[in-house]
Amino acid sequence: VELLNETQWKTWLRASAREPNVEALVEEGVDVFKFVLNVMLVWGVTADGFFDAFRRKTEVNVNRHLQHQQLTRVRALARRGGRARVAVLDLDGVLAAYPEHWLDYVFDRAAVRVALDAFSLLSGATGATLPRELYARLKHDYRAGGMEVVVPPLPGAVQFTQELRKMGYVIVIVSARPVDRYKRLYSDTVRWLKEHHVAYDAILWEPHSKEDRIITELPEVEFVLEDDPLNAEKLRRAGINAFLLDRPYNRGGAVDGVRLVAGFDAVLGIVSETTATGKEITR
Repeated sequence: VELLNETQWKTWLRASAREPNVEALVEEGVDVFKFVLNVMLVWGVTADGFFDAFRRKTEVNVNRHLQHQQLTRVRALARRGGRARVAVLDLDGVLAAYPEHWLDYVFDRAAVRVALDAFSLLSGATGATLPRELYARLKHDYRAGGMEVVVPPLPGAVQFTQELRKMGYVIVIVSARPVDRYKRLYSDTVRWLKEHHVAYDAILWEPHSKEDRIITELPEVEFVLEDDPLNAEKLRRAGINAFLLDRPYNRGGAVDGVRLVAGFDAVLGIVSETTATGKEITR
């Protein structure tokens, strides 16, 4: 507050406006810096750790700014009666090799092997083989330890996004990763996308109901690629084209009106046909 007072931040009080005392401003800035520095020291934060967090936060701020601009343009076009080609892609299970990487982590840390086709999207790697308490602790360590940075992409996923970009799509990634609880998940994800050269324009974070977020904010999306049959069904009921990517853990879960696709090439084939014919994607 004392620093802000020296900056004359109440710009609407023009009658009492005066040039700030820069010397006093610097003095207050030093006090703020010392306070922050000492809080970091008390909790054992190193200079390298602070700088790494500073860099990651900068990446997050830039990403938020750019995606806000892109989504604003898409919505403005819709208000004028136009329509951008928008593709929405799930992150984990579609672009990132999850749960494969997570299950390998569980085996490495707890010596418990959960088969990929036995994995449950609802309960994760739980059940008789892994107590809930152990699951919760491992999942916390996985997220807090930055493991999302080293998850490999699914084969063909990166090339898929790049092909969609060439076709003129605005690519929106959706994720249920709990960025509200684990602050680093946002920057870890942005770093992962950048390091793997994933083409995208925006990320929508929704830990509770991704499909509701899509329905509310992107009702005119051309298609959504999901790995969860329940999410795909909800999107279909809302009139949104949803493809269900065939994965070992979701087989047998397809629902009426949702097209099951064997892989990324199948999706590209469908959207390429619609591009050539000018027809809309049909379920």
